This record gives sequence, structure tokens and C-alpha cells, in this order.
Amino acid sequence: MPTNLNIDDQLLNEARRLGGKEPFSAGDIDALLVSGVVMIGHAEGKPKNASEIARIVAVPRPTVLRKLDDFQKKGIVERRGSKYFITNPTPPGGDDYIDKCMALIRRAAKL
Repeated sequence: MPTNLNIDDQLLNEARRLGGKEPFSAGDIDALLVSGVVMIGHAEGKPKNASEIARIVAVPRPTVLRKLDDFQKKGIVERRGSKYFITNPTPPGGDDYIDKCMALIRRAAKL
């Protein structure tokens, strides 16, 4: 994957390559951040609620709730109680999907 792409483009390309659903456009950084926090919380066994997600990504809670609602309608995210989880943590790309996404996010944190 080309390294001159920004992180949202890299995640989109990886999602396309793995055949997964694409819940956001390259210009929707709020959706990218929200989905990333849901994915990381799920992967680490520490799911987050909407307020926690909003605090982490520094996005207003109403915006986070709209993004989460959109993801739920698309079948990407599910809510259990007040916490959010990835609906299918092992998409068609296989078990290493979350590891690959986590690696991209970690790499972006260094930019």
C-alpha cells in the first residue's frame, strides 16, 4: 500500500482490498475516528459508550451518535447496553483484519 496516502485513504483501500463494507468516504474523518475507536475497543475487550467515544475522538456527542446510528443501520456496528461493538469482527478478509487496521492506526498516530 502506498505510504504517501493519508490514514483514512489507507483504511479505505484496505477495506476495499478485504472486500469489507465501506461505511465512510475518504472525506469523513469523524466516521473514520468513531469507527476506529469502536474497533479498537472491541478488539481490546474494552468497548466504549457514545460519551467515551466522543471524548476520545474530540467530536461532539450528537455527531458520534449520528455516526453510530448510521453504522448500526448498515449492520457494521451493534449496540449492547450502552456499549458499541463491531457486528462482524472477522470479515471476509480473515482473522488478521483487525490486526491490519490496528497497525494502520498505530502508524497514523506517529504522523
